[in-house]
Amino acid sequence: MWNTLSGAVAAQRCRLWDEESEAYIEYRLDEEMARITMLDEGETVTEGKERNVKDPTYYDLLGVKTNAPSGQIKKAYYSQAKISHPDKNPNDPDAAETFRILSVAYQTLSNDKRRASYDNLGSPSDSTDGGSSPDEQMDPKVFFAVMFGSQLVENYIGTLWISSAFDTLQDLRDTGTIELMSTRTQFKSVQRKREVTCAIHLRKRTEEFTSGKTTERKFVEGCRAEAVRIGEVAFGGLFLTAIGSTLKLEADLYINFRQIPLVSPTGHLAKFKTLRLAYRRNVDLLMSGMRFAQTGMDLYNKMEDGEPVKGAAHYEESIPTLLQLAWAFNVKDISKTLRSVCQKLFMDASIDADERVLRAHAVRMMGIAFLKEGELLGSTIETYKNSSSFIMNRAEKAMMKSMAKGQDLSDEEIDLILKAKQRASARR
Repeated sequence: MWNTLSGAVAAQRCRLWDEESEAYIEYRLDEEMARITMLDEGETVTEGKERNVKDPTYYDLLGVKTNAPSGQIKKAYYSQAKISHPDKNPNDPDAAETFRILSVAYQTLSNDKRRASYDNLGSPSDSTDGGSSPDEQMDPKVFFAVMFGSQLVENYIGTLWISSAFDTLQDLRDTGTIELMSTRTQFKSVQRKREVTCAIHLRKRTEEFTSGKTTERKFVEGCRAEAVRIGEVAFGGLFLTAIGSTLKLEADLYINFRQIPLVSPTGHLAKFKTLRLAYRRNVDLLMSGMRFAQTGMDLYNKMEDGEPVKGAAHYEESIPTLLQLAWAFNVKDISKTLRSVCQKLFMDASIDADERVLRAHAVRMMGIAFLKEGELLGSTIETYKNSSSFIMNRAEKAMMKSMAKGQDLSDEEIDLILKAKQRASARR
């Protein structure tokens, strides 16, 4: 944005590039959030005639009409799940089964392909589409959130892109097709909402300083305390470094180029650091992909040579390589998302120029606090490279929690279940 005259002028006037109109338009964060909210609410309006379906049981379970849009189905499920959860009905022996069927109904109707199959053929037990039962499928968003311990930073980075991509691959496995144009549009819509939601959170998080309710010292102390809490979770140091470095650099870019557009020496230094960091992350992604490809070929060759035992051992040894590739994707995704988040926050025309600069300073202080804590904890994936058992344990926990279908198992409950499974396996 600050590289060209038109971009610099647009930035000074709080204008962001709009893909639909292909022009710079004055930007207001709350207005974009309102537009997204209207679109979401629009999905909950049921219009037109009801669909003719073979079996309306799943719709009846959720209390929706057969032509209900996805947003309404989702809200109905969460409402019903709170009422029918086994923990809320300890004296009902059928509560667990009722909740399971409700979950199957939601998993079926929330997926367009499975819903179409259900409408035409009835329950999954009657259909022959060859796809996996909804009861057997994991939730990618839950899996990757637990796997990488991203719950504490979700307000800053949203749902990781890798989980959305995995969800699309799941759909390909179930149906054999992907609507490319529809998928691309859906990804853009989801990403836009993700960025705006994160920007709203970051604005709220920095408001205590920008509004003058707290001093700079107390605000920084709060950021450090939050960084310590994030650092205590799995991969916390990596998240802190990825988030902190991007927040600091984006704030530096805005603050310096805002003072002297186009020719600011400190602005160009910040731009150089941003480009250098982006280049390094692209190289990390490329190298991780090459290492993973080589590992996959080695594993394939061992299995082809009739060495399943060595192949199994090699598979376990390859887990850190897979983790490196996944994390390289995550870092690139987090950086891209936070760059857009910062632009929305710093270009918000609903406040005056001085307050926007104050926002940038607050974001910079937070970035520095996160970055310092991340570097203390270990800021590269190499920290976990020799921890196959740790990674396997995280993956198994993530898989179990993602298969829980809304049952909200705690880490302690999952540990007990895994230990029971291990004891049962030992007895066999």
